Amino acid sequence: MIKQNTSEYSLFVENINLSVNELEKTVLLNSDEQNRYAKLTNEKRKVEWLGTRYLVQQFYNKNSAIIYNNDGKPKLNTGEQISISHSYGVVGVLISNKKYIGLDIEQKRKKIDRIKHKFLSHLELNFVENSNNKIETLTIFWSCKEALLKMYGKTDLIFDEELAVNISENKIIGEISTTNFYLKANLNKNIIGEFVIIWGVE
Repeated sequence: MIKQNTSEYSLFVENINLSVNELEKTVLLNSDEQNRYAKLTNEKRKVEWLGTRYLVQQFYNKNSAIIYNNDGKPKLNTGEQISISHSYGVVGVLISNKKYIGLDIEQKRKKIDRIKHKFLSHLELNFVENSNNKIETLTIFWSCKEALLKMYGKTDLIFDEELAVNISENKIIGEISTTNFYLKANLNKNIIGEFVIIWGVE
């Protein structure tokens, strides 16, 4: 779906059509990864988990492994930052030497309308109400805020207050604003079929 290399990042997004058995034969796992993988029981989760490592090894570096810090944020053992996302069989990885990176993949679903007040500010809600495709626009906002959350690296953010997204015709600007942290970032968007893909590197 997407294979993109720039001076700042590498982005790979694929619809993983391989079975668990096929992925197990293809993906190399170190001892720590083998232990983590052994704890998975759900087939869908196994495909997503192996799929991220498949993308890294097939398209970036066959010797790279994904490790995690104490907050659960992933990183490559070769030093680069990595952001991971998956949604209904579509798996993606964003890799960069930059400190703050975030990738999110979301399938457009109508039920997102029921929770819009939980993650959008009044200004963002007004923008959605005036848009031509509300479900797609809501999904874009949600995906942008998920990408920002991954850039921040922790889960203690208030989506409708500390995360702001400004969407214009040609640009998306995301902001993280807490008592102790501020980050402003350009976010990229790609819509492929029913999937919204958002990523940012700052």
